[in-house]
Amino acid sequence: MPATTPPAHPPTRPEACGAVPAGDLGAIDARYDVAASTAAGALDFIVVDDTPTAQRCVELLRRRGLGVATFLLLDKQAHLARRAAEKARPPEGAAALPGAAWPLEAHRPPG
Repeated sequence: MPATTPPAHPPTRPEACGAVPAGDLGAIDARYDVAASTAAGALDFIVVDDTPTAQRCVELLRRRGLGVATFLLLDKQAHLARRAAEKARPPEGAAALPGAAWPLEAHRPPG
């Protein structure tokens, strides 16, 4: 099988190394955008499937002198799946915000 040659100028988007910014995985109702963005600093994390993908992304950042990033490795989050499937219970006295945020179909995991 012939080796593939990387493009002369690989893309600088996170998708270039198999990553997606966490904030791009869903949408937040505009009325709650500032509050959600302030409360959820992890929206700035880069979501990747596994450690090798994160390592490729770090190498890309280093080669291009693009700084640093925090990665969220999906294969290390399996222990949270049950909790994520539970119905949200807002703290006593707090209003629930149904429909304030939703996942984008384009990034929904297969299966």
